Amino acid sequence: MSEVLGLKHAHEAWTTLEASFSNRSKTRELQLKDELQLMQRGSKSVAEFSRLFKGLCDQLAAIGRPIDDLDKVHWFLRALGPDYKIFSTTMLSQSPLPSFADIILKGINRGKPKPPSASVTKSNLSPVYCQLCDKEVHLAKCCWTFLNLKKKQSANLVEAFTASSTPASTNSAWYPDSGATSHTTNDPEGVDIPTVYSGNERVMVANGQSLSISHTDSVSTLVPNSPLLLSNVLVVPGIIKKLISISQLTEDTNCWVIFFYYGFTIQDRVTKVMLGVGRCENGLYVLQQHHHALASIVSSNKLRVSAHLLHARLGHPSFCTIDSLTKSCFISYSDKLIGLDSSLCVGCNLGKTHRLPFSLNNTHCDLPFDRLHYDL
Repeated sequence: MSEVLGLKHAHEAWTTLEASFSNRSKTRELQLKDELQLMQRGSKSVAEFSRLFKGLCDQLAAIGRPIDDLDKVHWFLRALGPDYKIFSTTMLSQSPLPSFADIILKGINRGKPKPPSASVTKSNLSPVYCQLCDKEVHLAKCCWTFLNLKKKQSANLVEAFTASSTPASTNSAWYPDSGATSHTTNDPEGVDIPTVYSGNERVMVANGQSLSISHTDSVSTLVPNSPLLLSNVLVVPGIIKKLISISQLTEDTNCWVIFFYYGFTIQDRVTKVMLGVGRCENGLYVLQQHHHALASIVSSNKLRVSAHLLHARLGHPSFCTIDSLTKSCFISYSDKLIGLDSSLCVGCNLGKTHRLPFSLNNTHCDLPFDRLHYDL
């Protein structure tokens, strides 16, 4: 009891003893858990190994740290070794999972030799017992329990493979994707002149799957009556949706892609021609392939008018408003706005002027109140 020597009060002594023994208990707990997880049956029998395993579990329970029954089952089956691999797989696949006591009992019974039958004794042959169901005449690999489990696992594998190998969608819509580095499609007939791809590169999708490339070429008929061109399009048979790479599109065609909450527009940066429009559908932006780019016709040079005519047609707004609409690419005009603010139209003079302007007066006064101005 060297821990309490020199202490004056009982409270100090009990506190010191509690801290000392709690630390020891924690160390002992970790030591026992490590021994449980590292135990291996080796050459021991299942009965002997189960007694050693259960002894460690009882020691943990005695110090107030019992092991969960699920952990006992998992660690015990894992420690049985490769000879009991089929037995462990069968036990873990059962629902509900057997208790630790049932696992020990079944493991011990599995290791016991079966008494020979009368017919086998006469022929001096050892009987054959299944390791799973303890019945005669067949082995574990032919047992209906194992075959049923194997069939169920095979069905799950087939279902998972089918889900990952979903056939390409017949949807012809194109989806702009800022995360894609290349244009991709699953339809080789959708490109102009499909060329067989002979490289070693593959397409990596979001779920980590690597997809092969079959052909490459460009798509020039994406939108009717529009010069929109997708170059270097990859034909990937395993892709689900057709993707337009935003980075590749803006680099190849020198265009803007402007997104709104209801859709998006693709516009040439130099000519301001509208190359394509799209809509937002179920949270995804979809390119409209059947519109005739009416906005591009409105923005063409043939229909451009003067700023004065637009000012009159739009209800005489200020020329700052017209300039703002032009910068937003909604309208365009043929001349410039330089000097137009000082030359307002007659309608603006009549409708927006509240009083007549004073005439120019160059009279100079030397003293205050030499001249008075009044307005009647």
